[in-house]
Amino acid sequence: HLKRWRGIATRYAKLTSSFVAAVQIRCIVLWVSTLI
Repeated sequence: HLKRWRGIATRYAKLTSSFVAAVQIRCIVLWVSTLI
């Protein structure tokens, strides 16, 4: 039971970290486009 929860938690953490990275990349792209 605990193993399954840990797997769900790690998957959720990976999803959130990749989501945050995507948001950061998008913000950087928007910021660079305003500079140009």
